[in-house]
Amino acid sequence: MKLGTVLLVGLSSGLISIQGDASLELVGGSVLTGLLVGATLVWYLFPAADAIAPADRRRGGP
Repeated sequence: MKLGTVLLVGLSSGLISIQGDASLELVGGSVLTGLLVGATLVWYLFPAADAIAPADRRRGGP
């Protein structure tokens, strides 16, 4: 799911550039930028399991 989200954002930015008649270099740059933005979104939207629940689940003191 995470990889699919990154690819969706990256490839959609490239398709928008193609639709705007951009040069090949600009399309490649927009795909790379879209992949970076997608990776940042995945990092923010899907936190690691350790960040959601602490590893120590004891209710009492130490």
